[in-house]
Amino acid sequence: MRQKNRVEEEDRPDKENEAENGHEENQEKHLEHHLKEHARCLRLNDKAPDFCASAFYQEREIKVCLDDFKGRWLLLFFYSCNFTCLEATELAEISEAYSCIRKLGAGVVAISTDSVYSHQAFAETSPRACKFPFPLVSDRNGKISRAYGVWKYETATADRAVFIIDPQGTIKYYSVYPEEVDRNIEEIIRVLHCLQYD
Repeated sequence: MRQKNRVEEEDRPDKENEAENGHEENQEKHLEHHLKEHARCLRLNDKAPDFCASAFYQEREIKVCLDDFKGRWLLLFFYSCNFTCLEATELAEISEAYSCIRKLGAGVVAISTDSVYSHQAFAETSPRACKFPFPLVSDRNGKISRAYGVWKYETATADRAVFIIDPQGTIKYYSVYPEEVDRNIEEIIRVLHCLQYD
């Protein structure tokens, strides 16, 4: 009888470890479900989710908030990450069209899940990036991306997307792009112009 109890006692740590592992797995699944459930699905004419985050702009770190653009139109560009040919090309195209966007009274903000230091390195090493006339916001924890419904849980990055927000802070247009499709900056500017004169 004593021998049987000894065996049961010896087996108990393994069973406790299995229970702990099962509990951790359940916690991870719950967290994954929570993150997916709380990735918002925005619609046209919804209020744009507020944000305030660190950004790299004109060779220094600054704070950028949605409130900074109250009373102005805003083009909000989400992109996956720095140091890719596609993203560098698209951001450069936005830079080239920046003067036209400004003439329409709109601001520009680009957001990725890269750190501010990554944005700085990107700007310092890329001939095109150093000329970006708009802030590169760091959404390191994905909070902004989730709020705008463009968070990719599998890669912990943002979808390539654009939002046009009016002076009252309302989403008037948005588009999410497949990885295979380039953004058409001229088309985005055309949409902005049409919305302003609707």
